[in-house]
Amino acid sequence: MKSVNYAKGSPSAKRRDSQSEWLPFQGRILEQLAELQRKVDESLEQGRQNGEEIRMLRKELGLDGPHGRIPLVEAAVQTLLERVSTLERLRIESDGKKKLVTGALALLSGGAGGALIALIGRLLWAR
Repeated sequence: MKSVNYAKGSPSAKRRDSQSEWLPFQGRILEQLAELQRKVDESLEQGRQNGEEIRMLRKELGLDGPHGRIPLVEAAVQTLLERVSTLERLRIESDGKKKLVTGALALLSGGAGGALIALIGRLLWAR
């Protein structure tokens, strides 16, 4: 068996000293790698959560199919536009009817008024 000389100048002592110098350095590297791994895991988890939120928002907004609010809002807007169009048409018809009745009454009242004035005038001049 070979004898091990642990004197300061021996090659085995130098190896042991260099290894002991490397141990704290290796420990710091391992700690930094572990911290980096934790950050990567946190980032991946945050990415998964963001992806889920984006999918939920797309579904809610109706960007990924027939579900969501956008198609419902578009259908409601279309219904409202049709209703407004109908109401405008009815208002225009109503305004036209009012003008016709007003015009007819004006003609009738104007003619009757003229006839009344003529009658009064004849009665007054006839004396």
